[in-house]
Amino acid sequence: MNIRSIALTLPLALMASGCAQSSNDIASKELPLNPVAAGHEAGWAVDNGWLTLSPDHGPVLNGQALTTSLRTEYGDLRGEFFVTFDGASDRIVLIQLRQQKAYYSSPLSFAPEGLCLYQPVNEGLQLFVLGGDHLARHYLITPEHRALLTEIRSFPLPPDAEYCTTSDQLQQLFVNEETMGIWSYPANAEKPYERSAVALSAPFGNLPGKAGGLAIRQNLLVATGAGEPWLATYDLSSGLPSQSEVFSLPADVQPEGLSLAQESGSPLVTVYDEHSGQLLSTILPGPVFSNHPPALEQVPTVVAQRETDSVRSPGDAADDPAIWLNHQMPEASRILGTDKQWGLEVYNLQGERLQAIGKGRLNNVDLRYGVNLKGNTVDIAAASHRDLKAISLFAIDPASGSLSWINDVPTTLDDVYGLCMAQHEDATYVFINDQDGRYEQYRILTDGEYWHGKLVRAFRLPSQPEGCVANDQTGVLFMGEEAAGVWRTTVSPDKAQTPELVIPVSEHLVADVEGLALYQTAHDSVLVVSSQGNDSYALFEGDTPYHFLGRFRVGMNSEKQLDGASETDGLEVTSARLGSDFPEGMLVVQDGRNRMPTSNQNFKLISWSDIRTALSLTSD
Repeated sequence: MNIRSIALTLPLALMASGCAQSSNDIASKELPLNPVAAGHEAGWAVDNGWLTLSPDHGPVLNGQALTTSLRTEYGDLRGEFFVTFDGASDRIVLIQLRQQKAYYSSPLSFAPEGLCLYQPVNEGLQLFVLGGDHLARHYLITPEHRALLTEIRSFPLPPDAEYCTTSDQLQQLFVNEETMGIWSYPANAEKPYERSAVALSAPFGNLPGKAGGLAIRQNLLVATGAGEPWLATYDLSSGLPSQSEVFSLPADVQPEGLSLAQESGSPLVTVYDEHSGQLLSTILPGPVFSNHPPALEQVPTVVAQRETDSVRSPGDAADDPAIWLNHQMPEASRILGTDKQWGLEVYNLQGERLQAIGKGRLNNVDLRYGVNLKGNTVDIAAASHRDLKAISLFAIDPASGSLSWINDVPTTLDDVYGLCMAQHEDATYVFINDQDGRYEQYRILTDGEYWHGKLVRAFRLPSQPEGCVANDQTGVLFMGEEAAGVWRTTVSPDKAQTPELVIPVSEHLVADVEGLALYQTAHDSVLVVSSQGNDSYALFEGDTPYHFLGRFRVGMNSEKQLDGASETDGLEVTSARLGSDFPEGMLVVQDGRNRMPTSNQNFKLISWSDIRTALSLTSD
């Protein structure tokens, strides 16, 4: 067996120093670098030996080919699943190692440069594929479905990006840019697209040279040069990568690709040496694996059971939902949702669009029941109309749920924004606000043919509000001030109270404070608030002293291939039973980043039973 050497450098300063280490700073220390196999272009240490990639035969486990001939160069391993790309058929191939069963995707429409697996907690196995067209594709792997890959999203890549790896605990994707360095991206599709520099090449940072292969295990990130003889290690235990050490390889080694395993508690690194055509491995002497790998805050996650069709307008368009209950046939209830660039849309409980009413920039919507119009009893919906600085009023047929526009009620506000309704002491009210904090309260009256609004009260919050919700039984109005928290006042204009801040922003409720809704039963009331700043939903007691009950996020439903929800503006909730998927009611939330695939915004439908279980809430 040939023994190669590896030289250990002194620790590098953090990237922020901006100084590249010179070759004179290297203190050599020889370490064994052992050949694993010849003629195999990638390799992974597994429990029962070695999994390698033959360019002509594909994946080989301890000398035995796992598939018919594939033309492969790279792959990734996660547990019992191995994934690679077959250049002969242009297909992704997934292999379940225990059963030695292979699954094949449809041919790709682009030329891939690299790939890596991602396995977040409570979600399905996922795959990032780096394309030669400078796009990364993010897929859900679904071997039980006809198509192996379901696209979640795509996003731009830097030039010369060929290698990637992921941290499941940190939910981060690490990608090389050969001539610039190493970048990290959020691996969670519900996070905004952004990147952070992990390490940059000189003169911008202290990376020894061109960035190449990447690998992660527990709290250790390892990078190798792109055909250059060095390795760099980064500690992830704090949640932010910090450079630990840099190792120099023998001058004739040209590393291509990298894998990382554990041997007797130490990091076992395997690289393919393009110069010799061999797989080489070594134990790193410096860094050790932590018994406590980094982890994100564990916030309970629930999944949507259904989603609506996307709104017709692109960009930031969907905003606020309302739920209309069909009291005779609950499963025929409706969801109203605003497209704030265009108008109002109506969906059934399967999420299918039934109506689209183009009335202009309608921002928030709410509804109530049993109002007189033209001598008939109908239901009523109100929406804030930003173009007209008005309240748009719609009649809802109590039998069919069909909506029709009736008329608009002008306000004295300059930039109308949020809106909610109330029915209290035999009166129907609309509360509407302005971005400068002003609120106006209108009582809805009828002259027979139309509805009219009588201004009965005006007040203000210190800064921009939007969402609000009324408890019709207690006569309490809750209002969200985006930067500050939740305020309370009275519904009745004759018993008006000065607004009081009752739930300030905190670690539980992170600005912006957006949608508000009340889950009400005969014995209980829960206030649900969109905590937009951390993509979660905070629950509080609906009555004083408004104790915090917990918070949750909406994650990916891998089984139904529904993405999660994030950057939520408006939301609505009901405790009414709406079929087997919603036995204790339903929460509807606006989804600011609609994925799988990426499309216009929409609304997600979540079972209250799932929320109650996730947060261990009591039920009536």
